Amino acid sequence: MPTDDLSSNPENARKGAAKSHKRLSGQHECSLDEKGRLSIPVEFRTILGLTEGSELKVTRHIKLPCVVIYRPDAFDALLDQAERSGTREGKILIRVIGGTARTMVLDKAGRISIPNIFREPVGLAGPAYVVGMDQHLELWAPETWDATHGPEVHGDLDFSDWM
Repeated sequence: MPTDDLSSNPENARKGAAKSHKRLSGQHECSLDEKGRLSIPVEFRTILGLTEGSELKVTRHIKLPCVVIYRPDAFDALLDQAERSGTREGKILIRVIGGTARTMVLDKAGRISIPNIFREPVGLAGPAYVVGMDQHLELWAPETWDATHGPEVHGDLDFSDWM
């Protein structure tokens, strides 16, 4: 039986994770080089306190066609929340997100490698968007981001209460 309010929704596990740093927000245009290396934007490196040798967890998104990048403490908090949920979804999140994650080390140029196993399924090669999503970063192929989140996609929704 769950001990917290995560119910059966894995998104609630993420929402319940402890904040490990200032909120990440913003979208940056970047490029993956021919070796699949991504330069983490300076703004995000600063917020996350990243320096040469810092570790980041890279994994796939459980539902969306993007790569997800976490600081290790935020990643651990996510998995802890999923485990405490006691739900089927929590177990699946641990298996899929935790089971596929790779620890990548920031080099002196502020880059990490994005393994091909994550890049290929979501069409990442060359240009990319790095998007701050509160406690993690998402890495998107620009055409996938535009098709999924472009203005015309959400045109029928009313956001007037928030904007």
